[in-house]
Amino acid sequence: MEIIHLILGKANPERMNGVNRVVYNLATKQVEYDHHVEVWGITKKIKHNFPPRQFITRLYQSQKNPFSLDSRLIREIKDKQGKAIFHLHGGWIPAFATASKLLDSLQIPFILTPHGAYNTIAMQRSRWSKKLYHRIFESKLINRSQAIHCLGRSEVNGLKKMNPEADSHILRYGFEPQIHNHDRIERGEFILGFVGRIDIYTKGLDLILQALAQLKSRNLKIQFWIIGDGKDTTQLRKLISEYQIEDICKILGSKHGQEKEKLMAQMNAFVHPSRNEGLPNAILEAAALKIPVIASQATNLSDLIRQYDAGIEIPDNNSSALEAAISKLYDEFLGGSLPDRGHRASQMLLSEFTWSKIIRQYYEMYTNTFRKSELNHHPVQVIS
Repeated sequence: MEIIHLILGKANPERMNGVNRVVYNLATKQVEYDHHVEVWGITKKIKHNFPPRQFITRLYQSQKNPFSLDSRLIREIKDKQGKAIFHLHGGWIPAFATASKLLDSLQIPFILTPHGAYNTIAMQRSRWSKKLYHRIFESKLINRSQAIHCLGRSEVNGLKKMNPEADSHILRYGFEPQIHNHDRIERGEFILGFVGRIDIYTKGLDLILQALAQLKSRNLKIQFWIIGDGKDTTQLRKLISEYQIEDICKILGSKHGQEKEKLMAQMNAFVHPSRNEGLPNAILEAAALKIPVIASQATNLSDLIRQYDAGIEIPDNNSSALEAAISKLYDEFLGGSLPDRGHRASQMLLSEFTWSKIIRQYYEMYTNTFRKSELNHHPVQVIS
């Protein structure tokens, strides 16, 4: 059985696109465990401008009409009839609506991972247009899928509002970091960090700035480092200026590999108060570096952070809760106990995100789905 991941993009782990990084890591590990895996990407530029990788990557030209598919993609999907299972990554993608119709007509089984697209908060953005789109296209895509794979509770809750009949089961991604040794520079200041796409509302960056403005007024010695880039970078700089916290905030831009690791290794705590997520890799990277994490429930990781006491969960995602959480970790930093939380964050990774266990769970999902593919009509399963 072949496993084919279908995405928008090239599965480039050096991009801010979290879905591409996740698919790259998943496909790489699946190949390491001797699974026959390919990644098929729909993209504006079909040039293979990325380093060598362990899996085959096929690129297809995106079309002016977002519902249209590259003729070569259509032809090669047809060639996989009876041979493969497809794994579609992302929600509200017109090309996937068309691809799902083709796959269904050929009785080729496929699984859909929305990657946070069905989160309740995500559904509130462009609410009316999404309702219309769902009625015409997305509901059909969901009904054609042999399984809807969600990454956490927030997405399951959103999906159940769209499809109350859906059944859910938890299945996260694995994460086994290859971390280099980085010396921590003692600065005498508490460094709080964020890594990710600069999307102010989605990532909750406005909430962090509000909390920091209050903490600055209390004369706490805090620095906030932002690693990333995105459409809201200019607006973020304006907000920093409006809150008069330019002296404690640094926007460092996009960083990758060891350069990013070296910067993250200097952080005393990590914050991710996202309003909408699938499963943010940045939190796992911070945990691998033994950095305690402040996280919202929308990250789908806060329950584990609470369970392992690896940081602080923010049940009510607001600036006051963030201020209290940052202040608590700051006090632990001054008292010398904060590294204990970081060690527990590392233990959380070892216990919950081992690829050997998770790859086996994914393969069971694929094989069970493939066996049921002869059925033309079936209830939707939700695997979260």
